[in-house]
Amino acid sequence: MNYSDVMERALKGRSVNAAARDMGLPQQSLSRWVLGKNLPDYSSAAILAAEANVSLGEMMRVLVEEDQRRKVSKDMFAAGFRMLTNALNRLCMGLSAV
Repeated sequence: MNYSDVMERALKGRSVNAAARDMGLPQQSLSRWVLGKNLPDYSSAAILAAEANVSLGEMMRVLVEEDQRRKVSKDMFAAGFRMLTNALNRLCMGLSAV
């Protein structure tokens, strides 16, 4: 089970607004979590785990894996950006020498 699976199970087919109301969570926060913009804090993760019918241990495992996946993606993006910046700098240096 991955992060999106847990979030889908927690929604139980409800809209984000309805699910947030039923769970007593801020709608905007739940929306960010469902869209993957942010990860929930521990107490909210416990509520989501109960709604998704998964153990707290499983929820923590899913959150750790998702956090790691995001860090790897962010690091890869940063490395690619550095390479692009370096290539552009070399290109500009070459053009200014002409």
